[in-house]
Amino acid sequence: MQPARQQVACTWPGEESGGAATGHPLCLLCDVATRLPAGRVPLASDGLPAAMRVPLRAGARLYERGTIGQAIYVVQSGIVKETMPSPEGGDCIVRLVLRDGVTGLCAMLGEPHSHSAYVIHPGMACRIPLARIEQMRAEQPAVAERLHKDWQRAIDDADCIVAELGHGSARARLARALLHLRSALAPGEPLRLRRSDLVDLLAIAPVSVARLLGDFRREGLLEEHQRRCVDIDVDRLSAIAAGKA
Repeated sequence: MQPARQQVACTWPGEESGGAATGHPLCLLCDVATRLPAGRVPLASDGLPAAMRVPLRAGARLYERGTIGQAIYVVQSGIVKETMPSPEGGDCIVRLVLRDGVTGLCAMLGEPHSHSAYVIHPGMACRIPLARIEQMRAEQPAVAERLHKDWQRAIDDADCIVAELGHGSARARLARALLHLRSALAPGEPLRLRRSDLVDLLAIAPVSVARLLGDFRREGLLEEHQRRCVDIDVDRLSAIAAGKA
């Protein structure tokens, strides 16, 4: 089995190029850093807060619902989930942010974040402070147009969660989720697969998720090692996702 990007009924934003990384223009601002200095905001040579490339560690929180942000994040690699409380008291995933996607856009409005953002799969992101964004918007009109596209992509991401993962049998929805999550990674890169994330993403009971994953493993649709998805059968999962198997 060879992992590959797969397009299902709804085209997920960022997949139109068949997996080719185009790169977000705001990432050109970033300096390489392993972590942000504790207790202070680093400044660039012009005195404004610096745009920094930061690691995304699995489970790390980028921002919390109800807080007012000071920066936006451009995901270069990895997967970030945006969540909000569910009626049952837990969390539900309302958006998955993949390569070149931007999260934290509410910060630009000066309003509290409507979602929380956590890292599902490790990678890298560019942290762009608001002061830097405002400077660029004033000096480069094309930046505003690009940010409008980022807002639209965020809406499209959320729409696809509803369209692709909110309807159909649990088996088909799980197949779509695996195809989509795996499509965000480089060929051969194992996917960190947390049962709780699949539960929040699909709104399926934990016991049902565990049973379906067990079925997929026994049928040879999914290969796991130490809770990482190392391989999937793209063709067969695509047939299940489309309701043909």
